[in-house]
Amino acid sequence: MDLQVKLNRFKETDNKIKLVCETYIINADSFSFAEKIVMREVSNSAIVGNVPEILSIKKVKIDDIKLNEDCDIFYLAKVNMLVIDENTGKEKKSPIKLLIQSTSVENANKVVNDMLKYSSNDWVIESIKETPIVDYLLPF
Repeated sequence: MDLQVKLNRFKETDNKIKLVCETYIINADSFSFAEKIVMREVSNSAIVGNVPEILSIKKVKIDDIKLNEDCDIFYLAKVNMLVIDENTGKEKKSPIKLLIQSTSVENANKVVNDMLKYSSNDWVIESIKETPIVDYLLPF
């Protein structure tokens, strides 16, 4: 399951120490395991004597993820899959969310199109937005 972890921590940037709020997506089996993973990750760059503060942990629904280690920005694409209701015969929308690590909105759009081009259903990209996510972390 994917969990969103928000935390506050002090970070040194441009020789100044600032309090920053960061968001991570963690693939973990439990909230406590997600906390352990993110604390391990941020402790590597933590300022001595300052312990990051977890603000929240919550489940997030992400249907698919496309990571690119050469990029720092995460985009959330909301896509409607168009399916025919078997009972009524009418077309209905089935929404999915895709997390894309990319260089730009245009590139994220290309990635989504590449991911879905072999889908048996028609689909429509409703939106692609930049997120505040810092990283997607997997278990040890």
